[in-house]
Amino acid sequence: MSASTGRDPSRTEEAFALDLRRDDVAAQVKLGRALQDLGRLEEAVGWYDRALALEPDYADAHVAKAINLLLRGDYASGWRSYEWRWRLEGFSSLKRNFPQPQWRGEPLNGRRILLHGEQGVGDCLQFLRYVPRVQAAGGVVILEIQPRLKRICALLPGVAELIALGEPVPEVDLHCPLMSQPLACGTDLQSIPGEVPYLSVPREAQEKARSLAWPTDRLRVGLAWAGSEKHLKDRFRSLPFAMLAPLLALEDVHFFSLQLGTAAKELLAEDARITDLAPETVDMADTAAQIAQLDLVISVDTSVAHITGALGKPVWVLLAHCADWRWLTDREDSPWYPTARLFRQRVAGDWGEVIGRVGTEVALLAEAQRPRR
Repeated sequence: MSASTGRDPSRTEEAFALDLRRDDVAAQVKLGRALQDLGRLEEAVGWYDRALALEPDYADAHVAKAINLLLRGDYASGWRSYEWRWRLEGFSSLKRNFPQPQWRGEPLNGRRILLHGEQGVGDCLQFLRYVPRVQAAGGVVILEIQPRLKRICALLPGVAELIALGEPVPEVDLHCPLMSQPLACGTDLQSIPGEVPYLSVPREAQEKARSLAWPTDRLRVGLAWAGSEKHLKDRFRSLPFAMLAPLLALEDVHFFSLQLGTAAKELLAEDARITDLAPETVDMADTAAQIAQLDLVISVDTSVAHITGALGKPVWVLLAHCADWRWLTDREDSPWYPTARLFRQRVAGDWGEVIGRVGTEVALLAEAQRPRR
């Protein structure tokens, strides 16, 4: 014990703080999340379990533990715990209170099932892969998605009827949120529907994209450096456009901005060697058609990464040190997207080192393709 404080120096300051509030489940979950962001996953789940022992129905602890389990690839337990998301304060307003029961994986036998999007556009894009499986399981699929996804989903196999969020919902027998499909289908790491492409580009979007000027003498690379500002962890996953300067200085590469939203305005303040595609973009079908003209896409963890992976095109994903659960841990590939390569921060907040590694690889790729151009 320390003579000055009476404390055991082997114990953390966090643990001493919690000694004062042993029954504060919110504090325990907060500590667990902090440890999780540091990569200390086993320690983090211990704090979630402590909180749940005190308050078994505490949704924040269940969801935090779910994300921990999914990060570690324990999908069997993770998907079940993730269903608690609807009890979170921030999610309760998003919950769709359908009179029909939620599909849990039982035989469908020709029944009409509404698959509806939730959370962000990227989340929807990732889990659209399950639609053909639901149809193959005997369901007549009615798919509801965000308006900007309607055109790109028009050719998705297995959809009997496609509606945009806000349009009238037809009669159905069952419903299922898109991100609850892995639970219903019993998905583990070995059974992820990883076949790509599972989306295709509408003809009119292809024709529009082909009409643009695409250089044939250099590597064509698309960039997206920021996600939605509404995302709770956007400050970790997005980066300033100015940090991409080392990439933009590379020879034999023509860069195209796939960035939309507020971050796209950063181009106005930079004298950068990059073509802005935002003026040509109405929805995700346009983005998909542009990606089809590129050799490579480099993106942070946002919808551009997901649409590129869903199209089966090469995508390099820039990930924060505390990356989202869908990218798992300590790997450079993704079982969700076979054409993806992951570039993770080795030190929290250090995007410079990541961009340096990516720049080296882009230069090698440009050099390798030069003789063929």
